[in-house]
Amino acid sequence: MSWIDRSFPTTATPSDLVGRVLGLNPGMMTGPGTNTYLVGRRNPILIDTGAGIAEYPPLLSRYLAERGWSQPSRIILTHRHADHLGASPSSGHASGASTSRR
Repeated sequence: MSWIDRSFPTTATPSDLVGRVLGLNPGMMTGPGTNTYLVGRRNPILIDTGAGIAEYPPLLSRYLAERGWSQPSRIILTHRHADHLGASPSSGHASGASTSRR
């Protein structure tokens, strides 16, 4: 997939309330990877958990630490595609965050 920009940032902070962590699963449908978001000030909510790529939980942990957060307070899974909920056990159960699915 030569069209995927390998230098695309794996994390970003669009605002004080929103952080983005890339799911690290590049592909035709995901571009550089599924976006996962942390929303909030002190106890962020994690929106989606990526595809379950082994390098994602450490990347998420590093980003949480950079923002001064220890863990997400809750996890919201937007839909049942594997690239959005694949890492929910490693992202939620390890942190103690509750998971909401609709």
